[in-house]
Amino acid sequence: MRRCPKCQSTYTDDTLRFCLQDGMPLVGVSGHDLEATVISSQNEPPPTEVMPPSAPPPTTPSFKSDRIKAAPVVPLPPPVLYQTPAQPQAAPRSSNRGIVIILSTLVIILLLALGAIGAWVYFRESNRAASSNQNGAMNANGRNVTNANTRTSPSPTPSPIDEAAIRQQVTATLNNWAASTSARDIGAHMSYYTDTLESYYQLSNVSSSRVRADRQKAFDAYDSLDVKLSNIKITPDPSGERATVVLDKTWEFSGEEKYSNGSVQQKLTLVRVGGRWLITGERDLQVYYKNSSQ
Repeated sequence: MRRCPKCQSTYTDDTLRFCLQDGMPLVGVSGHDLEATVISSQNEPPPTEVMPPSAPPPTTPSFKSDRIKAAPVVPLPPPVLYQTPAQPQAAPRSSNRGIVIILSTLVIILLLALGAIGAWVYFRESNRAASSNQNGAMNANGRNVTNANTRTSPSPTPSPIDEAAIRQQVTATLNNWAASTSARDIGAHMSYYTDTLESYYQLSNVSSSRVRADRQKAFDAYDSLDVKLSNIKITPDPSGERATVVLDKTWEFSGEEKYSNGSVQQKLTLVRVGGRWLITGERDLQVYYKNSSQ
């Protein structure tokens, strides 16, 4: 076993004849010393061998080509095919078209509304301008000129009513009303009532025919009717067309089989109708005493 001084490879005489580093022959004959052979090969040219014309040119053996083996061919794996992800299906165009139609309709309605509002504002301002111009022209001509510092005069207050005259008229009406009872004149008595009374004792909106029926019963039942009024207090309404009366009424009725007397406090309401004061309300406030017998 020997070692190459150049490439430090171990060899035998039969296995390695050339240096692995530069491919030079190591020994000429089996058994010769390596170093002597190497030196000899470096100093002396190699012998020339005459080859016949038909012989192929000699080939220099290469230890590298003999020692290097071809790498095994490894089959490549089959290529991986990547599938393109499925594209999402587009939404139906019909739904998008419906949305577009709805939005367009809303926009048109909004524009119409804005146009109407604008027209209303325009005409309102035009009317104001025309009114201002008209007022200015009237002021320039000397008509309808008002002083800015002049305050509007208050509405004229109604003339004060003549309460004394009202009390006198109402008192005369009440005395005649009581006198018609004493005279047992049903026609004259009912002439002091309105056609419909606002209140009649515990009733409301009573026709004068109901009052006439009640008075007629008393006139038929008694031969003598005596009615006296006292403590008359009259309060005219601010309008002078109504008056409230509080008074004391004392009566004494007598007949062949019946007798009745008593005293009550009454409240009467009178209204002016055709220049006359008529009773439209009658009720008792308090009963002082009352007697009746058959």
